[in-house]
Amino acid sequence: MNNKAIAIEPPGNQWNEDVPKALVENDFKLIFSWKKVNPGIFTIIISNNFKQNLLEEFIKDYDKHKNDALFVLQFHHATLSDKQFMLIAEVIDFLKK
Repeated sequence: MNNKAIAIEPPGNQWNEDVPKALVENDFKLIFSWKKVNPGIFTIIISNNFKQNLLEEFIKDYDKHKNDALFVLQFHHATLSDKQFMLIAEVIDFLKK
């Protein structure tokens, strides 16, 4: 069996009602989003909660969700402070351990 994942992002990250419509029309079945976008696509809700400034703050949030079936991290580096950007490396090291 050949499993293949395709990830897309609309140009300029501009999400509107046309994006989920195009996904459904092209047989996409799964989307990560901050809200349910279309009944024809299974939506995994992600939140915009990477507001931590210390690894300990991340670990506290991680501990609350570490037994969930799925744990998603999404970083928009352009909106992070320098300190938060450096924290990403610490978070990745923590998750590897």
